Amino acid sequence: MIEVKTNQQQNIRLLAVKALSEINRNGAYANIKLQEYLQKYHLSDLDRRFFTELVYGVIRRKNYLDAIIVHFAKRPLKKLSSMVVEILRLGIYQIIYMDKVPESAAVNESVILAKKLTRGLSGFVNAVLRSVLRDSDSISIGELAKSEAEEISFI
Repeated sequence: MIEVKTNQQQNIRLLAVKALSEINRNGAYANIKLQEYLQKYHLSDLDRRFFTELVYGVIRRKNYLDAIIVHFAKRPLKKLSSMVVEILRLGIYQIIYMDKVPESAAVNESVILAKKLTRGLSGFVNAVLRSVLRDSDSISIGELAKSEAEEISFI
C-alpha cells in the first residue's frame, strides 16, 4: 500500500499515480475512484483541480502517451513495470499538455515518484522524460500511429 500525505504538490502526483494504477490495473471506474480519493483526502480546491486534471487527462490521452513511451523507451510496455508506465504517463502528460507545470518540475517530480515506488528505475524514468523533452517537437501523431485507426484514437 502506498502511504500518502497530502501537504505537498508532489503528493498530489503520488495520489494520481495511485489512482491511475487502481483504475488501469484493477479496472476501477475512473469517476468512482476519483470521487473516493477526493472524499478520502481533504484537498484544497487547487489540489483537487490539479489531481482531477492529472487523472482524467492521462486516461483521455492514454493511447498517445503509451505510443510516446514505447517510442522513447525503445521497448514494449509489457516489458516495463506497471508503476513505471503510470509514472511516465503522468510525467509526459504534464510535459505535453499542462503549460502551467514547468517541464523541469514534471521530470523531477516523476523521478522522485520513481524513487519512492520502484527499485532502481528512477534513472530510466529520468532518461525517458528528458528524451521526450529534447525530441518531442520532432514527433508527430502520424509517426507514432501504426494505422489510421490508431491515429484517429489519439485525437
